[in-house]
Amino acid sequence: METALKVKANATAAQALDQGLTLEQSAVIEEFADDADAVALLERLATENPGNFAHRAQRLRDERRNNALIAEACAEAAAKGLTVLEEDPGYYDYKGPAAMISTLSTAEGERLTEADADAVYIGIGYSGLVRRFAVADWKGRGLRKDGKAPAGA
Repeated sequence: METALKVKANATAAQALDQGLTLEQSAVIEEFADDADAVALLERLATENPGNFAHRAQRLRDERRNNALIAEACAEAAAKGLTVLEEDPGYYDYKGPAAMISTLSTAEGERLTEADADAVYIGIGYSGLVRRFAVADWKGRGLRKDGKAPAGA
């Protein structure tokens, strides 16, 4: 009963129900009423490939949750004065100027800590939110990458 009332109270979900979608599918449409692309995708799946409807709806929920986690973490990082990197400096073919603190040391050989970071990459991994702390311009700070001479030496 509660689901039916929720669907009828939302114009997008009520329209989906009127177009022949099930009450359950219409309730899912109601969840995404603020996202026209998601609604269009789900409506198409409900009619053309209903077997994938629930799976895709869950993926959309996960994407929404992950995007919210990333946005919150980015805001926290910015509030701490960290530069948020768009590319992961830990990725095997990363070619940018930043380097993860776990791969850096001072010219004297001291390992860097999170407090030394001035940048961070934020993303989603298998186990949830990932933060990779980095130095945006490690060469400019005269730091050393593992196995290499100090920058500028």
